[in-house]
Amino acid sequence: MSLSFDGKEKNNKNTYVNLYIIIFVVISAISDNLGADAYTYRARFDLYIGDFSKENIVSWVLLYGYMPLWTIINETAVALGCTYSFVQTIIAISINSVVGYFVKNNTNYPFITLVIYFLVSYFYMNFEVQREALAIAIGFVGLINYLNGHRIIYWICIFIATLFHISAICLFVFPIIPKFKLSWLRLFLAFCISLFIYIISDYFVKLIPSFGAGSLSDKVEGYASATVTIFGFLLHTIRRLFVPFVSYLIMRKIYPQKYEYIDRFIPFYLCFSILSCAIPGTFRLINYMMPVSILIMSDLIVALAHRTIKGVKVLLAIFVFLLYTNHNISHMFTYYPMSGYHRYDLYIPYSTIFDDYEDYSYRDWIHKEALDGKTQDNERKK
Repeated sequence: MSLSFDGKEKNNKNTYVNLYIIIFVVISAISDNLGADAYTYRARFDLYIGDFSKENIVSWVLLYGYMPLWTIINETAVALGCTYSFVQTIIAISINSVVGYFVKNNTNYPFITLVIYFLVSYFYMNFEVQREALAIAIGFVGLINYLNGHRIIYWICIFIATLFHISAICLFVFPIIPKFKLSWLRLFLAFCISLFIYIISDYFVKLIPSFGAGSLSDKVEGYASATVTIFGFLLHTIRRLFVPFVSYLIMRKIYPQKYEYIDRFIPFYLCFSILSCAIPGTFRLINYMMPVSILIMSDLIVALAHRTIKGVKVLLAIFVFLLYTNHNISHMFTYYPMSGYHRYDLYIPYSTIFDDYEDYSYRDWIHKEALDGKTQDNERKK
């Protein structure tokens, strides 16, 4: 279906892209008891009472690490007499509209790109990292405006994004990262830099400033202190450094004019990929380049399909797809022995606000076991 849509005229393409985005928004907006973080946010939604006082907003920062605008949007929903679906709808419209806009304007294969987005990042963005998804959507709008010369809008967007999720603070460095054109030599140097940071990572983590007491500080320290073995480092290097940027170098050679715009995101993307390989807890920062990575991936798969012999091209396309998604796939098969479920049971079967909660109450046990596992991991680190 996507291949047939990609063959239509541009005006028709835009119509169908908009239809795809509407479907994505509806799927997310009417979901209920679905996903990991979304499940937690929905459960905590009952704790909001429509209180917009400074003391209440600060308490959410200290207790759960929720930035002020996230608290305000939930308190607003309560004040208006709405359910958590109101918040989910805002998130769904924000992240999916930004992805749709970027895809429409930067690829000739919007439908293949949107299908890949749905398979690779849609559920993660809409149900796993909802607070961050809002920050990503607003922050990416800021980056687009910066590249189009609208600097004031950029600063406003980044400031707002940070008030939804602290990770958006990384976007403030976008203007100061030197502009350069990536080459094979520079990609090798990036690997060397990442390896060096990995070697000195214990000392490097100590340089990260303290955020004081509270849940927000614990999250920052937890992400920063995450470590891996040398084999884990090499795996992250393949997944986060070589696969996306080798793909980019190949595609820039095939579509040099088209990738002049994508080039402007690459220095920022590369810098935080280097960091995420060495210090795994910082991998969330490269989520802000999700629309760019999805675009590169879809272009590569289409290029392989068009430039390789029949049969082999299908295998190559599948291989590239699995390189991009292996972490998500393996993560979904995480087994929780106490409850007897896997992580994919948080998503399958799909449940909506029209379904009976009791039919999906087993997900309470999955969440409890997952949270208990995280608590034990944190205790071991201490």
